Amino acid sequence: MFLQRMRRRLRSQQVRVAIKPHRPWWWRWGIRAAWLAVCSALLLGSLNWYGASLLSPLRLQADNLALQNELATARATLQRTQQDLAVLVQARAQDQAARNSLAQDLAALREENVHLKEDLASVRSLMAPAQGSGLRLSGFRVRPGVAPGEWLWHLLLAQGGRQSADFRGRVRLRLEYAPGEPRDPQFATAGHGADGAQPLAFKYYEELEGSFRTNNGQHLRKVWAEVWRDGDTQPSAAQSFAVP
Repeated sequence: MFLQRMRRRLRSQQVRVAIKPHRPWWWRWGIRAAWLAVCSALLLGSLNWYGASLLSPLRLQADNLALQNELATARATLQRTQQDLAVLVQARAQDQAARNSLAQDLAALREENVHLKEDLASVRSLMAPAQGSGLRLSGFRVRPGVAPGEWLWHLLLAQGGRQSADFRGRVRLRLEYAPGEPRDPQFATAGHGADGAQPLAFKYYEELEGSFRTNNGQHLRKVWAEVWRDGDTQPSAAQSFAVP
């Protein structure tokens, strides 16, 4: 019995020694470094997963800087676009103004062309070979004035043949109105004469122009230019103009 107890006590006090194979130092440090890298990666991954990553402030700062750069780029692009739009609007306004000015010039040229054709026709009629010593009227036209009821008129007179004496007389404008208006002949005030006529005194030709007024609301249809020689009871020549 005593021997058995001694054996048990000696067995419990024995030191166990494990024999491991020899490994180089770089191998042991490499394994430790690998374990350290794995543990660090697991730790950082777990912190990032739960929103407590150590790199979050740096990422937020980088994202904020990137957003600020994008905002500055967008503002610069918007400013350039607004400048281009302002240039286009100004160019369009200038083009429209040029078109309007061109249209006005074209209308003025057309009106001037019409007047030149009328004057040319008048000159041709005056330059035609004269037969006798009659009086010629040409270029008679009437157009509205600026003021309401105002009319402007123009007339060219010439004597045919060889004249040794001046023509002396007067010119009078007779007005005709539309149906329903006064039927009696109405004479416009064409000059400073007693009957509203304009005195005449010329030898070869005379160009006349003036203005007269009508009552508002009266529709003028035709105007007659009558030239009277002093002492005659009938007009020497007359020409009409139909008011459009």
